[in-house]
Amino acid sequence: MKFTSHVIHEALRLANIAPLMFRKATEEVHIKGYTLPKGSKIMVNPSSIYLDPTVYKDPSVFNPWRWKDTTEPAGGSSKEFMAFGGGLRLCVGVDFAKLQMAIFLHCLVTKY
Repeated sequence: MKFTSHVIHEALRLANIAPLMFRKATEEVHIKGYTLPKGSKIMVNPSSIYLDPTVYKDPSVFNPWRWKDTTEPAGGSSKEFMAFGGGLRLCVGVDFAKLQMAIFLHCLVTKY
């Protein structure tokens, strides 16, 4: 099932469910000469991270083996991979969604 998990993560990386996520800055943040004051609303676009060649080698290529040497982050998210959100806003259906994807992949591979 490890490889199935890798395929699921790679599919989520390339075709993310949530095109945008909104967050609120809990403290003042300095990024590239800009200052975001505490309480600012921040829009996160996960695709900009998932398709960044400095984070993922050949980001536009479907390659489940890229997850082989990585451990799944606690709670299913990290700064580089947050397909189901993270922290207090982690999707409650993350495991159910992954189960549905695994069942679909099983049926696809064994029946077609």
